[in-house]
Amino acid sequence: MGMKRTEIPIAVAAVLLFCMLVPTPRVLAGEDDSTILIKADGTVDPPTAPFQHEGDTYVLVANIYGSIVVERDNAVVDCAGHVLEGVEVGIELTYVSNVTVKNAHVKGYDTGILLSVSQGSNIIGNNITSNRSGISLLDSDNNTIEENSIEGNSLCGISLYGSSNTKARNNTLRNNKYNLLIHGGFIHDIDASNTVDGKPVYYWVNEINRIVPDNAGYVALVDCTNITVKNLDLASNGQGILLAYTTNSTVTENSIRNCWDGILIYSSSGNNILGNNITDNRQSGWASGIKLLYYSDSNLISGNSIRDNDNGVWIYLSTSNTVRGNSLAGNDREANLIQSPGNLWYDNDVSGLDHLSQSDNADAYTDTTHGKASIKQWEEAPRFTIAFDQTAHVREACLLTLSIVVISLAVCRYRARLERQPLENRTAKPC
Repeated sequence: MGMKRTEIPIAVAAVLLFCMLVPTPRVLAGEDDSTILIKADGTVDPPTAPFQHEGDTYVLVANIYGSIVVERDNAVVDCAGHVLEGVEVGIELTYVSNVTVKNAHVKGYDTGILLSVSQGSNIIGNNITSNRSGISLLDSDNNTIEENSIEGNSLCGISLYGSSNTKARNNTLRNNKYNLLIHGGFIHDIDASNTVDGKPVYYWVNEINRIVPDNAGYVALVDCTNITVKNLDLASNGQGILLAYTTNSTVTENSIRNCWDGILIYSSSGNNILGNNITDNRQSGWASGIKLLYYSDSNLISGNSIRDNDNGVWIYLSTSNTVRGNSLAGNDREANLIQSPGNLWYDNDVSGLDHLSQSDNADAYTDTTHGKASIKQWEEAPRFTIAFDQTAHVREACLLTLSIVVISLAVCRYRARLERQPLENRTAKPC
């Protein structure tokens, strides 16, 4: 099946903000001794930083409170088991390639290790604990994450956003709010040697006619056909089950809880989501029991218990799906439909009928009896009622603005660093 990278919906841009994939700007290295800069020319700023430097290898010889920023390609940063502790980003790689970061104990940051627009680098043998997010990749391809212990981070363990071709081996993720979170890119080489809370990750690409083993801790099906996911107990990941570019597969009788999204269906069609128990998936109003994004059409969602989530079912730019016979009671918002006409809803058990929202759905009309917008059910009176919620538009506009601000700050920070370099050392890099 052909695949292409599609744009990310505005609503899901919240992942970028919550996981701090682009951190807030900090004081520049020359103004704050707590930031150590390995410059593009190979020098270290400040010169008194506790590194032994030979060629492209930099060995840390003491614990530090602060950050390490790597701007040199082909560098090897060996922290030799020393502790890095601080506030914003522990080790940051931005616009670099073929850098290795190893043997660090990173704790207390917003993001422990951040790769932003960086390629071909290696994150190996690090102990990353008690941060907000452990390892985050933003628009960074062809990197390796191997033999890291990532534990007790308050948001994400590993988050891959808009990145592809990540190779992950023998990583241990435990007791993070969301052990593994992936959005955009989706093509990765992540095998079952990686574990979440002691259970293996099954990240399948281009598979056909298979059944996911019953010991799975995380499941992703990318460009797969006719896969069965059944009787699993899944918790504490960005997605309990991820389907991307996947067709004719069945997800049934699973228990999924405490994830960002229980089941995320991305550009996937003709799948059956049947009889799952999906509860307590929450993240500041953006989490969902089941979320369908970007032309995920003609899926059947039936007989599921979808309760106590931020949103029960979220559908964005998708049509011809059937949502029937589900229990949707007890969610903050039972359903959220955005630019998704032509979906069929019936026989769902809902409560709090004024908790639902819709936006730009051609099949919605006003039920004058109840004074609410309603989803059209065949030619009958509606059985499923939703309230038009203009605050959804406001939230989307705010998120778009915040995303632009964050990206602008990152660009400004890079330009400020560039201006500190001698003119002959400046190189053009993408913005």
